Amino acid sequence: MAQKICSEESGKILSVLIGTKGLLPTYKDMEKRAEVFCKNAPFVSTVPVSIADHYGHTAEHFTTDEEKRYYRILHQY
Repeated sequence: MAQKICSEESGKILSVLIGTKGLLPTYKDMEKRAEVFCKNAPFVSTVPVSIADHYGHTAEHFTTDEEKRYYRILHQY
């Protein structure tokens, strides 16, 4: 599929990338991967996570269990 897409012009490539659902994994797939990751590294799921911007300032905090779960799903992407 990649070889076929690469031979197209840029507008067609963008339309394929935008319109093809199978290129990215589903949210459910990422949930499953996050669960497996947490089972293999249980310490990671207990520690709060902070995201810093390029200046070193904290941009986001993930402290509650639900927030940390959401972060792990995003991290799998």
